[in-house]
Amino acid sequence: MFIATGSQKGFTLIEAIVSIFLVIITAFGMGQAFVSMLKLNLASEVKSGAIFAAATVLDKIRKTNLESLPVSGLYQAEPVAVNGKEYLVETFICLNQELCSSPSIKQISLNIYYDGLRVHNIETVYAQLS
Repeated sequence: MFIATGSQKGFTLIEAIVSIFLVIITAFGMGQAFVSMLKLNLASEVKSGAIFAAATVLDKIRKTNLESLPVSGLYQAEPVAVNGKEYLVETFICLNQELCSSPSIKQISLNIYYDGLRVHNIETVYAQLS
């Protein structure tokens, strides 16, 4: 850097180019971070929606008599809308027969899909108390 003496004032051309270059590199790095955060936010939103869709289906099953459900296999595949996004929830009953020792105990497995991709899986066991 030059010290202004007499009639020399301001930046040299090299100093201006280096400053612009540093600003461009900083802006590019911030842009990459912004895009990464947008992707992470979208993935989190889809996962949260999938969990809510699964909870909706499990609540419906919880209100039914477990003995009326099929013995095993695919029970239903139903679309569930959450915040304007359409999820497909597949419900399987007693895929693991060891967990279904009586008609009042059912192992339930849910696969949740968004845009054709499985985004979440939930497994639980329900027991109907008498």
